[in-house]
Amino acid sequence: MIFLAPGVQSTLGLHQGGVDYAAYHNFVNLEAGEIHYVVVPFHENADKHSTAATRAFAEAALNPNGQGWF
Repeated sequence: MIFLAPGVQSTLGLHQGGVDYAAYHNFVNLEAGEIHYVVVPFHENADKHSTAATRAFAEAALNPNGQGWF
């Protein structure tokens, strides 16, 4: 889980974190193996921040490679 600090921007193509998405999960292949991660942009509302993190973590656990549904 990567929690971004206030002022740190996250983008996915033309989409902006906190505007177009609350959080996302993905993976990268390294020499050591496949690494899965979740990125949670900062949100001033603690409940919304926590909800976004919880949902993205659950989605990463249930569908780690993002195949079939989001």
